[in-house]
Amino acid sequence: MSDVLNLLRHGRPDDEAHYRTFGDGTYRYAIGLPRIVCEDGFSLSVQAGELLYCSPRIDAGPWSAVEVGYPSARPEPWAEWLEYCEDPDRPTNTVYGYVPLTLVEALIESHGGPS
Repeated sequence: MSDVLNLLRHGRPDDEAHYRTFGDGTYRYAIGLPRIVCEDGFSLSVQAGELLYCSPRIDAGPWSAVEVGYPSARPEPWAEWLEYCEDPDRPTNTVYGYVPLTLVEALIESHGGPS
């Protein structure tokens, strides 16, 4: 299991490695997660946090649905991904909102798992 998937399943630690402060330090936000690259070279961005298309919309997690962005190839099976896709005409240049984490995990496994 990748560190990113583990973090999404169990939540983000409350430490400086996972958060940054903004302005005078009164606003704190979660740092974006690194892109996941699979064994076969397929890659995607998987993000979750207060300002993202995820559930619940909190920075700490854990999350049951996440935001997926800019996959290197159209996610398959497409029929299962289409409902989450913001721009179906550009499946590799768009965001997928509120995608069940189980669907993301299945996609990653179909590409050989995280590298």
